[in-house]
Amino acid sequence: MNLLSTTQVTLERSAAQRRRPRGLLPASTRRFDRDRLGAVAVVAGPALLALGLCLYQITTRSLWLDESATVAIANQHGAALGTALAHDGGNMLAYYALLHVLIGLFGTGALVIRLPAAIAAAVTVALVGAIALRLADRRVALVAGVLTAVSLSLIYWGQDARGYTPMIALIAGSFLALLALLEGRGGGAAWLAYVVLTSAAIYVGLEAVLVVPAQLVALVWFRNRWRSLLSAVLVTAVCCI
Repeated sequence: MNLLSTTQVTLERSAAQRRRPRGLLPASTRRFDRDRLGAVAVVAGPALLALGLCLYQITTRSLWLDESATVAIANQHGAALGTALAHDGGNMLAYYALLHVLIGLFGTGALVIRLPAAIAAAVTVALVGAIALRLADRRVALVAGVLTAVSLSLIYWGQDARGYTPMIALIAGSFLALLALLEGRGGGAAWLAYVVLTSAAIYVGLEAVLVVPAQLVALVWFRNRWRSLLSAVLVTAVCCI
């Protein structure tokens, strides 16, 4: 009797599977896909908004004093480049290196030298949304992303040939990696991402070092993760010496 019942159940399941239209995914899979698409939308939407605002009339303003200094430094070669970087106090080393490559490839047009800042502004908005999504929900992520995207300061510096928005983008990435590190997700990848992003932020702008004490405050709530975070901070310090 048990064998007969088992056989009947198996046949009923097979018939149900045959009746289900091809390509129709289970409800749980469809729900997961909708959630994933929703998460992508609340992160990417505000980022595209920020990119559009930064690109709007990005080439209409003439270069101002600091932008001219940026071009003058990044356009140097060899020993002259090293002298110019030293004269600037070692600030924005990585940013000048990036512009040096771009200028060598595409010239010194306003779009070329300002485009990295615009892209970095959009990346900043996306990372803010991703952090909010981790800490809260999609509604909070959308609001955080939109408010960041329409920030006057972010848009202004996103149209400027200086390293401030790239620095902010790297800092936002550092905070996202910090969150994964403190929550114990990602393992060594999260630790490495924190070191790389924080170090890169400092090389783009020396002011980025000021976020490290603020990040260490998180140990008040994540005391069991102090070894991982402190080791990452120490390695970052060594990389920036």
